[in-house]
This record gives sequence, structure tokens and C-alpha cells, in this order.
Amino acid sequence: MDCQRILEEPLRFVYTVNRDFVSYAMVSVSSAIKSQTRSIEFHIVHDGDLESVDQANIAKFVNRQGASIEFHRVPESFPREFARHTTWDLSVLFRLAIAEILPTSMERVLYLD
Repeated sequence: MDCQRILEEPLRFVYTVNRDFVSYAMVSVSSAIKSQTRSIEFHIVHDGDLESVDQANIAKFVNRQGASIEFHRVPESFPREFARHTTWDLSVLFRLAIAEILPTSMERVLYLD
């Protein structure tokens, strides 16, 4: 593995969220931005409950701090029936679909829970 290439790539953080968790995720996002000297990309996986105005406000918040962000909606094909067998929120289970949701060009990400 080419360590220099890895150091030059941005750090990529992934969150799976629902609308109720966004404010907590943004605290984590701010902390990550303040602690890094490399460029950072954030990827937010959601089920469609983050409307365009929510996404615009979040993007403005992240961009003002010098990082970038992309939003990825979970496809309808994701088996949501898993949520009936757990007390966890459905958004927690979206981590199971990260490999299918994020671009295949991304070799590494850090999932934050």
C-alpha cells in the first residue's frame, strides 16, 4: 500500500443519521474538523427525512469550517424489515449498506457512530 498516497487523500467520515440525530452528528463533525490538519470529507447516509433545506443548512455549516459534505439516500431496496427485530433506530442499520451506497472509488472511510 502506498502510504504517501493515503496521507494525501482526504479523511472520509461516514455517519448514518435520522433527523433527530443530526445535531449530535454536527457536534462530532465540528470536533473532527478542529482536530485534523488534512482535508476532510463527510458523507451523511439518511433515509430521506433530511429535506433539501436541512441538507443545505448542514452543508453551509460544514463548508464554513473548511470541509466538504455529501448526502447519500438509502435506496428503497434496503431491507427495512430488519428494524422490526431490534430496538435500534433504522438509521443505525444503514451502516450495513454503506458499501452499496457510497461511490466505489472510495477505498477507505471511517464510520462514526
